[in-house]
Amino acid sequence: MPWKEETMEGNREEFVRRVLAQEKNKSSLCREYGISRPTGDKWIKRYQSGGTMENHSSAPFHTPNKTPLHIEKEIIEIRKKHPAIGAKKLKRMLENKGKTAPAYSTINAILNRNGLITLQATQASTPYKRFQKDNPNEMWQADFKGHFPMLNNKRCHPLTIIDDNSRYCLCIDAKENETFSGVQASLINLFENYGMPDTFLCDNGNPWGTPQSVGYTRFEVWMMEHGVLTKHGRIRHPQTQVLQ
Repeated sequence: MPWKEETMEGNREEFVRRVLAQEKNKSSLCREYGISRPTGDKWIKRYQSGGTMENHSSAPFHTPNKTPLHIEKEIIEIRKKHPAIGAKKLKRMLENKGKTAPAYSTINAILNRNGLITLQATQASTPYKRFQKDNPNEMWQADFKGHFPMLNNKRCHPLTIIDDNSRYCLCIDAKENETFSGVQASLINLFENYGMPDTFLCDNGNPWGTPQSVGYTRFEVWMMEHGVLTKHGRIRHPQTQVLQ
């Protein structure tokens, strides 16, 4: 007969009573209830001593490495007061007060257990990883840095292009708009001065391409004619170019 979790205490008492009543021998009843003889002896002994049939806690009586409650409380208070402080800073602050601070991993566990670590905070504290190309002209990346009004009531559209190996800014041109002809003029000048890139990273806006476009844009065709592969960042993920 299976040991039913929902009536565990009742099953144990029933097992003991049947053993004491000598309904069957102990080995047969242990097999019927799906327990070992040592386990059966344990429940018989506990029943006869007046103990309960519930599971006892397996936690140790003494945990010498457990963080003292007053230290854990102070860690929580500091974090709530200064949400941007991490485990390393918290440890140093406690040590500066002459207190024995737990390990970084323990402090993080305390913060996490008390709901003081969020996914947003973790992402914000994670340093960006920049993927640098191995050689110059292996990849260029371009972007229009927004636009702003000028005193003549026209708008300026700053075009920037950098080399993804040296991080050298090849181009900072003020454009009247974000059209292909303006970008083409700047690129021709760069090709003449610095050579041709293997690949060219840009976003999906004009003139590079648009999310709704079918086939290749005029810019992409022109770059292919010059042997340059155009790459686009993921739509609505401008960090693609920040990380490159």
